Amino acid sequence: MLSRDWRRRAAMEAAEWLANVGGEQSDHHTRVALMNWLLLSPVHIAEFLRMMKLRAQLSAFSDWQRLPGTIVHPRPDGADNVVSLTGDAPIEIVVASAARTGRRWVPAAASLLLLAALALITIIVVLPGARSNAYRTVVAERLDVRFTDGTLIHIGPETWLTTRTIWGRHYVRLLRGDAVFDVRAPAHRHLFVRAADVRIRDIGTVFGVRRNSSSVQITVEQGLVSASVRQSPAFPRRRSTAPQKTLLLGANRQVTFTAADTVGPIRWVDARRTLAWTYGRLEFLSTPIARAVQQFNRFNHTQIYIADRNLNARLISGAFSVTDPNSFVAFLQATAGVRVLNVPPDTIVLETKGPQ
Repeated sequence: MLSRDWRRRAAMEAAEWLANVGGEQSDHHTRVALMNWLLLSPVHIAEFLRMMKLRAQLSAFSDWQRLPGTIVHPRPDGADNVVSLTGDAPIEIVVASAARTGRRWVPAAASLLLLAALALITIIVVLPGARSNAYRTVVAERLDVRFTDGTLIHIGPETWLTTRTIWGRHYVRLLRGDAVFDVRAPAHRHLFVRAADVRIRDIGTVFGVRRNSSSVQITVEQGLVSASVRQSPAFPRRRSTAPQKTLLLGANRQVTFTAADTVGPIRWVDARRTLAWTYGRLEFLSTPIARAVQQFNRFNHTQIYIADRNLNARLISGAFSVTDPNSFVAFLQATAGVRVLNVPPDTIVLETKGPQ
C-alpha cells in the first residue's frame, strides 16, 4: 500500500512540475527546485519522464475533430486551435498544431530531459551511499530511528514520514502525524524537515513537528530552528506573490502554520510538557478532557469514549504514563466526578456521575 500511494503521489507531483517548468517562462530557481525534487527518488524521475511522454503524445495528436462531440475552430491569427466539446456544459480546449508544438517544445523538452538524465546519473553514480527509508506507524505504535551520527527521530503513533541521507545531511519529509528530532550531528551537518509547504532547518537542537490535514506545528525544546513557508508545484493549493517568510525559533517557542499559508504568532510553551510523550508520559495543564482522551487513544489499544458531552470541555491537570490509560481513568473518577460503564475489553466509556 505504501509503494502504491508513494507512486501515485509522485505522478501527481510530476504532472505539477511539468506544468510549471515546461514552458518558456520557467525561471532558474524553479528548475533548480525541480532538480532537487528529482534527486529525492528514482520514482520521481520515472514518473516525470512518463508525464513528458504523455504530454508529447497529446500535443502530437491531430485528430481531435474525429472525436465524438468535438468541433475544431481554426484560429485566423495562426494561434492554437480551439476544440469545443458539445453537451450540456460546453468546454473549450486549446490544442496546438503539430508544427507549432514541435517548435515550442524542442528546446524545453531537451532541457527537461537533460535535467532528468543528470538526476538519474547523480543517483546512480554520484550518490551510491545515499540511504532512503519510509516509516509508517499505526495506533499505539511508536518508533525510534537513529542515524549513524547520533541524530534520533522519535516517531509517534499514526505517523508517516520518509528519510533520505545525502553526504551526511538528513532530509525528512513528514506526511502525517508527530515526530520529535534530537539532532546530535556536527554544526555543518544540518537536518532538513519538510511538512507540506513548511521547510524546517535544524541548527543543533531538539524540536517536534506535528502535521495534520490543516496545519503544521513546530515546538522547540532546545537550540534553534529556522522555519519558512515556501510555495511549491508539488503543493499547489494557492499561488502567492508574497515573499517567503522565515522564522527563527528558540527554546520553549512554538508556532503554527495553517493550510491557508497563515503563520500564527510565536508563543511561549513548556516544550518538555508538550513533547513529554517521547519520555513515556502525557502531561496536561488545564487541558479539556476530550483532548486528553484523544491523546491517550493515539498511544493505546484500549480506547476511551465519552458518553456525556458535558465532560468534553471540563479541564484537568496531571501527568500520566503514556501506556496506562487505566490510571488516567482512575484519576478522572476521583477528581472529575466520572464513572465508568461496563463495556467489552479494551474499551472504556465515561459518563458523568450523578447530578452536577
